[in-house]
This record gives sequence, structure tokens and C-alpha cells, in this order.
Amino acid sequence: MNQGNFSGGIRNVEGRGRSDFNGGKKVSLRNVLWFLAVFASFTVATLYIDRWISLLRKRKAVLLLFQNALQIYQSFFEVFSQHSFKNRRE
Repeated sequence: MNQGNFSGGIRNVEGRGRSDFNGGKKVSLRNVLWFLAVFASFTVATLYIDRWISLLRKRKAVLLLFQNALQIYQSFFEVFSQHSFKNRRE
């Protein structure tokens, strides 16, 4: 059983030595801190936007609930006032 030569790499690509990264550039602490600052600011902005949207939805829901309660109260008051005026006249 001859299975052939398998090197575990990508086919038809020459390796560049010890690592396949370009240039062997060092990672500077300034670049890492800049990346973390940008990532943190986007995260905080996303959280505040999410909270703002949820508060708007809650306010709309409370406003609708209040409007429905007000309509029920007004209709009850109209029915009650019509009923009480009928009883007074009779």
C-alpha cells in the first residue's frame, strides 16, 4: 500500500521558511492599544444604542398602554354618565 508523500501543507505552494507571515514585522504595543481602544469604543457605542432602542420601545409600549387605559376610562365615563342622567330624569 503506497499512500504517497503527504507533507500536511498547501499544495503547489512554496514555504517561506519558519513562518508564512509576510515580513516578520513585530507587533507594537501602540498598535495593540489603538486596536483595543477602537474595539472598546465600538462595543460601548453598540451597547448604548441597544439600550436607547429598548427604552424607545418601552416608552412606546407604555404610551400605548396609557392611551388604551384612557380610552377605556372615557368610554366607561360616557356610559356611566349616560346611565346616571337617565336615572335622574326618571
